[in-house]
Amino acid sequence: MPVSDPGAAGHARELIRSTIEEIGRADAKAGVLLAGAGVVLGAAASVLVADPARFSSLPLRLDIPLLTALACTVVALTALGAAAYPRGVRAYAPAGRRVTYFGDVVRTIDDAQLGEALGSAPEATVQDLARQLRQLSLIAYRKYSYIRVAYLFFALNLVAILAAVIEIMCAR
Repeated sequence: MPVSDPGAAGHARELIRSTIEEIGRADAKAGVLLAGAGVVLGAAASVLVADPARFSSLPLRLDIPLLTALACTVVALTALGAAAYPRGVRAYAPAGRRVTYFGDVVRTIDDAQLGEALGSAPEATVQDLARQLRQLSLIAYRKYSYIRVAYLFFALNLVAILAAVIEIMCAR
């Protein structure tokens, strides 16, 4: 693909736009799940605070599923926190690179390097757009990976809670 191919640049820009939208959707999903988990944890904490003796007298066979549910909740919340946490920048851009993405600005060492990068060719090349697309795609991929982990552990949490409920029902 030629460096100056306008079709490739237009396609890259469209992919960048849709990837940015996808990152926004991933952030929204993680935020909604975190908020929902907060409501559930708040309700569970209020039940525990209202009658702590009820839980201290639970039979040992209920401790395992309930502790499993608690551990799954902690892992799921950690994954959601990782998904919602803004991505930082770790590396510096080499001198002379064009600025095409906010990460490029943060990667510059100082104002002089940023000025040099801003003074480069005003139109982003296909390589610049490809680099930006790769960076954004990695962010989206990581966010959705964390969200999948959270879904898995919330599902395991439900299985553990159902096991505890079934144990309670069978004990009666």
